[in-house]
Amino acid sequence: MSFRIPNEILNLSRPADEGRNTGGRHPHDRHTIFHRAKVYTAYEYLEQRFDAKTRSLVTIIFLIGRGLGAGIALAAPAIVMSVVLGWPFYLTTIVMGGLVILYTTMGGIKAVTYADVQQMMMIMGALILALIIAIWKL
Repeated sequence: MSFRIPNEILNLSRPADEGRNTGGRHPHDRHTIFHRAKVYTAYEYLEQRFDAKTRSLVTIIFLIGRGLGAGIALAAPAIVMSVVLGWPFYLTTIVMGGLVILYTTMGGIKAVTYADVQQMMMIMGALILALIIAIWKL
């Protein structure tokens, strides 16, 4: 006996009848599972499908995960910067966190996007440099 997860659960934003005969209906008449359930978020869907406890549990798990991820994203460069600058770790973390809060609140999504683009360019540049050095050493 095998277990199969329905496509409607795996792809909540994709129309459930995608790729099937629509029975003469117009393709734009297909609706997502969220639309059919008259909800906007996965959390609303979970509450409607199960109960408020399930929604709360998933919300708490998500927030814990995001908090841990943000902590690591802040702590990792703070360790490097504290070594480079010779500052205590807690001070470097506070300064970096303050700067992130400042540019996020003042610049909004444009500032965050701009910072993300710069970060990706730095990562790609470092990866290309590492690749060149690795090939050179061979």
